[in-house]
Amino acid sequence: MLYHSFADIARLSVSNQRHLLQHGDATERVWAAWALGIALGGGSITDLVAGVHDSPAPGTRRHLLIVLAGLGESAVLQTFAQDDPDDYVRATAAQYLLRISQSTDIATPDFIRTLLLNDPSPIVKQAILTEAPPSFPAFRHQDIITLLEHPDVDIRRAATDRLLAISSYTALFPGPLEDRITYETDSTLRHRLLRLCIEVGGAVRLLFMCRNLDAEKVIEILQLLHSYDQQFNWTDIAPLALIHDPRFDCVLVLLLNAQMTSDMVEWFLYLMARAMQWPSARNRPEAERAEAVQTSAWKAAQRLIATSTQLWALKPVTLNIETLDFAISYLDNEVTQLQLDEESEEWETNSDWYSTAIPEREQLRGMLIAIKAIS
Repeated sequence: MLYHSFADIARLSVSNQRHLLQHGDATERVWAAWALGIALGGGSITDLVAGVHDSPAPGTRRHLLIVLAGLGESAVLQTFAQDDPDDYVRATAAQYLLRISQSTDIATPDFIRTLLLNDPSPIVKQAILTEAPPSFPAFRHQDIITLLEHPDVDIRRAATDRLLAISSYTALFPGPLEDRITYETDSTLRHRLLRLCIEVGGAVRLLFMCRNLDAEKVIEILQLLHSYDQQFNWTDIAPLALIHDPRFDCVLVLLLNAQMTSDMVEWFLYLMARAMQWPSARNRPEAERAEAVQTSAWKAAQRLIATSTQLWALKPVTLNIETLDFAISYLDNEVTQLQLDEESEEWETNSDWYSTAIPEREQLRGMLIAIKAIS
């Protein structure tokens, strides 16, 4: 390479610049193309078209196409957007074709749509989706919806962005973006869709969707609903609560609203009774599940304590005696353990907390014994 900067080549004669455009290295060809474009304007088009066809390096072809785009050469851009073997060259050609196309250009929108649907490269599709304005006339709504299922996550993201730009959120939730939540494998994109769904009032629909999802996605949705401080009736929660998955239960307890029902009481007591009967863990997965069992039982007891004044309003309450016995035993154990913890120096817990927590559990235990007597 004899030249070290664009300025070196810009000082050359036009004939020398043309020679470099055809025979220089990749960088010299790019500099020569820009120099000719500046010097000759439209008079350089013939040389630049020949140069882009003859350039072996994809990067050089991309730069030459940009120069030609500045000169309005849409026909050349179409040729390379369709036929160049390099994905990035085709993407650049399509991108700049979109930039220079006029509103009166009838052929370009249809050409771009065909390219979007038929080019196999995600790079080309993403360039088109990113560059085309929201009002681009040729794209059909179904074209973009179809791309939500593309194997490449960047295409799915770009298609999502375009749908959000051209449609109201309420047309998408419920609608194609809400439908996509079930199948979306990219956690970041799925999380975004979930947040949007919650923000447009789709929380109850997400709970319904959870019935057909794998456990990890259910937990993801439940935790997100909790982070948004969503509250639900028992009828919304019940189908998931009755699965009796401790990992779900830990969050479901928190998602229930404060309006107590007899079915809720029965479920809370079940969670406490389950903790009394749960076997000892033998490995890490079992230990994690056992921890979830204890956590859900603790939260259930807290909910019953917080709403204990509603328990009598639900009379007559018909509850399983065995479940009641186990729940009462659970509270016995809780009180005993809290008393031991209060006396121990292991935990740095304010003594006022114990002076509240222990009587609360004793009071709830007494109420459950009374309910058992009339059941």
